[in-house]
Amino acid sequence: MKRIIISTLLMFLNFCFVFSQHEIKLKSGETINGEVKSLLNGQLIVSFKGNNLKLEVSDIESIFFVKSTQSSKDANSDKGELKGVVTYFFNKNFGDRPDIGATVLINRTDSINGNKSLIGVYQIAQSYKSLITLGVISKDKVNIELKKLNADTEEGFKKLDFNAWKELLEFEAKALKLTVDGSGSYSVKLDAGMYEVIIVSKGRRGYTTTENLGQVYRKLITIKSGEVCNFDKRFDIE
Repeated sequence: MKRIIISTLLMFLNFCFVFSQHEIKLKSGETINGEVKSLLNGQLIVSFKGNNLKLEVSDIESIFFVKSTQSSKDANSDKGELKGVVTYFFNKNFGDRPDIGATVLINRTDSINGNKSLIGVYQIAQSYKSLITLGVISKDKVNIELKKLNADTEEGFKKLDFNAWKELLEFEAKALKLTVDGSGSYSVKLDAGMYEVIIVSKGRRGYTTTENLGQVYRKLITIKSGEVCNFDKRFDIE
């Protein structure tokens, strides 16, 4: 019987060092949580609270192997976190609500030039148009800015809108996708670096091709190791 136990332990010890913690149950009923080091002359050497214990194989009833999580902890220690809350304006009576089901699209980027993104250009143009609707700025002044974006005419804006929509589809196809939960929240661990993040609303749609399925908001985000970056968005009526 002792030989069977030793043979079984040797088989386990061939791979047990993938695990950092072991739960060893003795026939006496005692349980020891430590790290198995070796099997020598019928004795199991276990590291327990900084000391090496020698356990007779004949005294051992069972060993449970607990997979090490150290590697995943080490990997996450170099990561940062992107999190936020997404809401949308429902109506005057109820105000804002969590934008449940909104999509957060994330892609790594090395560009800080927002004008390289048609979605970014579209977002600026759409913001200028909203200012006219709100009466914040005159149409003439807005057109001056829109002309710089080749979006001052109806035809020019429609072309920009269509191209931004195509870019959005391409972006989505390769992006990391998150779905906003029931509280309006999202979060993800990311490697340090710069990311292009696009949030597509579920509760608030726009009136263009790009925003037919939901209003769109794009932002460049820098993630730093061990830090939390908050990116919240509230979608309003355009």
